[in-house]
Amino acid sequence: MITVGCAALLIACAPQAQEATPSTPPSLTATGPETEPPTPEASETPAEKEPPAPTMDSGDCRQAGGKIQHFDLESQHLDQGLQFRVFTPPCYEEEGQRRYPVLYLIHGQTFNDDQWDRLGADETAAELIAAEEIAPFLIVMPFDISSTQPSLDPFDEAVVNELVPFIDAHFRTIAEREQRAVGGLSR
Repeated sequence: MITVGCAALLIACAPQAQEATPSTPPSLTATGPETEPPTPEASETPAEKEPPAPTMDSGDCRQAGGKIQHFDLESQHLDQGLQFRVFTPPCYEEEGQRRYPVLYLIHGQTFNDDQWDRLGADETAAELIAAEEIAPFLIVMPFDISSTQPSLDPFDEAVVNELVPFIDAHFRTIAEREQRAVGGLSR
């Protein structure tokens, strides 16, 4: 039942990704195995090109699934900073020119940012993307360490004023309101 609920949310919130001009994102400090989102390769003249390295075709990279990275962001709104996870869809590295919509998933009040991972949101997204049932998109899962009521918690200010601009600056997003969605549990 939960997987079906996640799938419905993912399908409803995943508009078509768009191609865009390349930009080199600033470097990030990640706490997970990945250190920074990939950047587009510099162009070379034909004489300088080496034989291409073997790569997966788009079908292979779709089957490989997405990746989750963990980050810590200093915050002016939160004393302890803002921790979050980012799911990059299958083929994110291989399709370096592509830009993506973003789904922000907020965990339940007494849980943490791994709640969506435990519920299978990233696996469901990767499976639906691989099956070409939905367009690829990013998922951002911030962690609100506070257990106070939302009206007393500056978490929303940190998400809107710090996290969203950070994601748009460091990942290949479609930085438009219409290309963002938010979902949550028990808030």
